[in-house]
Formats: sequence, C-alpha cells, structure tokens
Amino acid sequence: MGVAMKRTMAMLLSILLQSYGSILADKSTDMLSLQDFSKAITHDPNGTLNSWNSSTDHCLWEGIICSHRHLGRVVALNLTAQGVAGNISPSLGNLTFLKTVDLSANSFSGQLPSLNRLHKLQSLVLSENMLDGIIPNSLTNCSNFRFLRLSRNNLTGTIPLSLSNITQLTTISLSYNKLTGVIPYELGNLPNISVLFLGGNMLSGEIPPSLFNMSYLEMLGLEINMLGRTLPPNMGDAVPNLWSLTFAKNMLEGRIPASLGNASRLEIIDFGYNKFSGQVPSTFDKLSELQRLSLHDNDLSGTIEWIWKLPKLKVIDMENNKFSGSIP
Repeated sequence: MGVAMKRTMAMLLSILLQSYGSILADKSTDMLSLQDFSKAITHDPNGTLNSWNSSTDHCLWEGIICSHRHLGRVVALNLTAQGVAGNISPSLGNLTFLKTVDLSANSFSGQLPSLNRLHKLQSLVLSENMLDGIIPNSLTNCSNFRFLRLSRNNLTGTIPLSLSNITQLTTISLSYNKLTGVIPYELGNLPNISVLFLGGNMLSGEIPPSLFNMSYLEMLGLEINMLGRTLPPNMGDAVPNLWSLTFAKNMLEGRIPASLGNASRLEIIDFGYNKFSGQVPSTFDKLSELQRLSLHDNDLSGTIEWIWKLPKLKVIDMENNKFSGSIP
C-alpha cells in the first residue's frame, strides 16, 4: 500500500472517529439533560421516571422518543397526566432536537425556563399545571412553532407581542390564566392560526378587528375577560372557516354585527352576559349550521321568530333581554 493511500485512509479514519465521537457526545448531552430534568421532579406517584437511569439507553425511557436519523437525539418528551410535580428544569432547553413537549395535566410549578435554543420545537403543551410568571419572549426563537398550549396555569403579565413573529403558529391557547393588558393587534397578522383561546383571563380593551382577517380561524374563545367597546361591523366577512365564537362574560356593547350571518360555518355563538343592545340581526337566519346560540343577559330587543329557520339549532338561551312578540 502506497504512502499516499495510507495517509488517505488515516485521514478518513480520523474523520470517522471525530464524527462518532461527536455523536456520542451529543447522545450523552441529551441523556445528562434528561437526568437534570428528572432531578427537578419532586413527586412521581406513578413511578414514571423509574426507568430513567443510566443502566438503560435513554431512548428507552418512558415518555422519550428519539430520532431515527440522529443517533440518541431526543425529539419528543411526553409525560402527560402522570401526576408528577416539581419545576421544569432549564436543562430542557439543551435538548436541541426536540420537536414535541407535552407535560400537560400534571403539577409542575415555577416559571417557564428559556427555550430559545429549541429551534426545531413544533409543539409545546404545558396546560393544566401550576406554572406562574410571565410567558418568555424567548419562545420566538422557536421559528417552527405550530402549537402553543399553556392554558389553565397561573401565568401573569401580558400576551407577548413577539408571538406575532412566529408565523407557523396554528394554535394558541393561553386561556384560564391571570394574563392582563390588551390583545395585541399584531396577532391578527398570523397567517395560519386556526385556534385562538384567550378566555378566562383579565384582558381589557377592545377585540382587535385584525383577528377577523384570519381566514383559517376556526375557533375564537375570549370569554370571561374585561373586553369592552363594540364589535367590528365586518367581523363575519373574512372568516369562512369559523365555527365557534365565545365572547361570554365581558363588557361588549353596541349592536351585534349583521355580517356574522356571512360566517356560514358557525355552529356555536355565545355572547351571554354582555351589554349588547338593539335587535339580533335577521341575517342569523342564514346560519344553517348553528347548533348553539346563547345571547342571554344582554339588552337585546325586537323579535326572534327567525330562529325557526335554523334547522340544526339544539341549544338556545335568550333569557334576560327585552324581546317582544312571539318567542319560540
């Protein structure tokens, strides 16, 4: 074998060893990060983390899924409804191949750690825990984000304006926290949003008209806040996929826009406990998919015989208004 050939083979062997060493280092990093994550768990009633020990490949640990292409790299962490308690360790942010995190329906507390290194993250589900503090701006570094579910925690502060920069988002659920301030107008610029749940907070100001320009929007929940003023007159003109609209228990006033009759896929309208006045638009008789209509406890008047024209209507609550004439 010639000298040149020996040098070439030595160089290739060196590259292979370096590459293998890098893979082992990355694999070890993910395992160590998971072990650090487990150290922050203070209660594990189901023994979910019993398998999380160094004698077993971490890709076989309960709740862990690793990549098939990248040896040992963790792509999913799912511990939903395991009854675990503790803090979410900042080491979670070291699992740079993560695409999915679901820690919902547990008893995690403390603040959300920085996840700004998780550029591959697509889904973060932390709902039904006891997390507090603010929603960190570092989430905007997760440019592949599609699903953000943080509902039913104790989060405070305002809705980060920076969320409007994550253009891949399809679902934002921040409902039933302690968020204050206004709904950022810029959220309406997100082109792919289908679900926006912000109910059960202490949000104030108006409902931004921009929200009704989101053509993929299917569900909009803003109930139980302190939102006021009037609704945009054209709110029903550009939401062809909208089927659920819940604004109950706010301080909305003025007339219900007739354009809502153009949102032909609407199945649920809940505007109860507001300050709406005037007549219910007769254009509602075009809502052939409507199944639930709740307009109770407002200041509405006029007649509502058109209700008979809605073939799928199953639930109707119109109490405590000023309707006249024959009420079905």
